Amino acid sequence: MDPTATARWRAWSTDVEVTVTAPALLEDATRLCRAVMDSVDAACSRYRPDSELSRFTRSGSATTPVSRQLADLLSDALAAADMTGGLVDPTLGYRLSQLDGPSLGVSAALARPVRRTDITLENGILTAPPGTAFDLGAIGKASASERAVAAIAAHLGPGVGVLVGIGGDIASTIEHPDGGWQVLVQDKPGDPADQVALTVGAALATSSTQHRRYRVGADLVSHILDPRSLQPVQSPWRTVTCAAVSCVEANAYSTAAVILGHEAVPWLAARYVPARLVDQHYRVTTTEGWPTQIEVAHV
Repeated sequence: MDPTATARWRAWSTDVEVTVTAPALLEDATRLCRAVMDSVDAACSRYRPDSELSRFTRSGSATTPVSRQLADLLSDALAAADMTGGLVDPTLGYRLSQLDGPSLGVSAALARPVRRTDITLENGILTAPPGTAFDLGAIGKASASERAVAAIAAHLGPGVGVLVGIGGDIASTIEHPDGGWQVLVQDKPGDPADQVALTVGAALATSSTQHRRYRVGADLVSHILDPRSLQPVQSPWRTVTCAAVSCVEANAYSTAAVILGHEAVPWLAARYVPARLVDQHYRVTTTEGWPTQIEVAHV
């Protein structure tokens, strides 16, 4: 078996993992991953008043130039909205701010829901209705995983395999150890587990209703919002894991599936998405195409 080396740490209130097939290069890979995450955080964090996205939200501007970094992240978020028919809505930051406090630095009077068709991003110019409050939290992790893998692979050179996982969003290179990247799919200790092998640059994303909960009155509610009701989801699924050719795509599908609830399985199957769903009673459902070895070239 090819030698690998792995670094693990905590950031963004979640687990981060970097694995390379050249152990001597792990330190460089870790440094690059941290740098990518810092750059993404500075661009789109809802919890940093100095982030570029927070400054945009406070400004109330309708049209503004944005950095290449933020433009790329917004493009990913808007693509996720489009591929899920709006189920994964990046404009719900205003609603999240009502749940977790004034993290956006935007007043309730200013923030309001917007339509996807009212948002454009062209040549680095973002146009959105005044008061639009974006939340790129979920897609941000997936985007960061993809960008970290790309940055590390470019720096380390050809022939070196790289895998990056940030909070359940896993991206990998085409190069991989013998037998593929071995990934344990399990949300929390005691949950049903599955071992899969990622090959040909496959990506995985897991969306969970068991983490990042808000207290509303006497209840703990999910951080995932249903854009149709503007309420936290009450999903039959504890977790949904999807495989795709990109981490952003996998994350979009897994998040949409949590929101769709009982409609998720036929919705995923109709899109030929390999998926594994664990319900609140720990029962596992998989779609066709969820094998022990995932080759997304055929997804």
